[in-house]
Amino acid sequence: MASYTVNRAKSATTVASTVDTITFAAFATYSANTVKVINRDTTNPIFFVTDTSTPTVAGDDCYCVPPGQSVVVTLSGGAVKVISGFASPYTVQAV
Repeated sequence: MASYTVNRAKSATTVASTVDTITFAAFATYSANTVKVINRDTTNPIFFVTDTSTPTVAGDDCYCVPPGQSVVVTLSGGAVKVISGFASPYTVQAV
């Protein structure tokens, strides 16, 4: 499990079936408190949560980002946790 603390954005690659946690240090300063999760992989989906729960691959109550697409959601806990069944490049950024 990798953990990162950033101000605006983080780009990394998941390790198969391992959770990455991206914490936004400046969470309180964003007016809309929204993030965009970008799946830069061309084959595999990425799953994520924005609350205190732990995501699982294809798990209940997880958002899914299809390959090559992005999803914008409200950040409810100051952190995004991402997971994929394979090594998959992603970017998480405040919007």
